[in-house]
Amino acid sequence: MGSFGQVPLKDVWAMLAECAPGHTIKLTTHYYRITFKDLVYATFPKGEHGKSNPPIEFGHVKRLARYFDILDCTKRFLSH
Repeated sequence: MGSFGQVPLKDVWAMLAECAPGHTIKLTTHYYRITFKDLVYATFPKGEHGKSNPPIEFGHVKRLARYFDILDCTKRFLSH
């Protein structure tokens, strides 16, 4: 799983549904705030404005997966 490229936001949400059951997502002014268990990832990017399914840089997804300790599931789910 590399750190370069982009992932559609809908694929990130599907990955979280599979790999982080019980997570919550809150839209803030500039970011998404994602909580899972007792952890809060407060700065997940919203992507390009005006797009319904913006691409997200893969490095952000990988960082989120490491933070929530779901990297193995993420690797299986998002084969990049």
